Amino acid sequence: MLGALDEWEGENHILHKRSPCQMKLNVHQRGEMATKMTRRGIVLILSSALLLLILVYLGYNILMAYYGPPNIVIDILFDKRTYKPEDIIRINVKVSSAIIDPIIKLPLENRSVAIEVRSKVGPLYIDQGETNAAGEFGFVFKLPGWAPKGEYTVYVVSPGSSKSANFTVES
Repeated sequence: MLGALDEWEGENHILHKRSPCQMKLNVHQRGEMATKMTRRGIVLILSSALLLLILVYLGYNILMAYYGPPNIVIDILFDKRTYKPEDIIRINVKVSSAIIDPIIKLPLENRSVAIEVRSKVGPLYIDQGETNAAGEFGFVFKLPGWAPKGEYTVYVVSPGSSKSANFTVES
């Protein structure tokens, strides 16, 4: 028979003559094809996910370039909450763009930041700076010996956002 193929069937080792169209796949071949199809499926899913991620990233960057960051968040961190006159006060400010606040925050580099520390008497400290690659800038100043006890308010502004926080001075 022209074009016939020999095929072994099962454990009985019976030889059959079949045409290529009639030939059935053995278990090994079916498993191999399923593995190839599974690999193709995984590759397709991963490449689709990567393409989607790239499109979201590009879309976000285009929106940021046109409209600016969607939600600017300022975090104010103190080295401690209570101070005494003549203590050194360290205030760390972090400026970020919150995509899904508070889950995803991207630090904003080279953002101008201004700070004002006020007591019940009036302004005590005013300064400004620019954030680093981590979106942070640190302010350090010495509390004067004449600083009245009580609550002080720290005001921080950066283009697009502002925030305030408090600390206490005790004698």
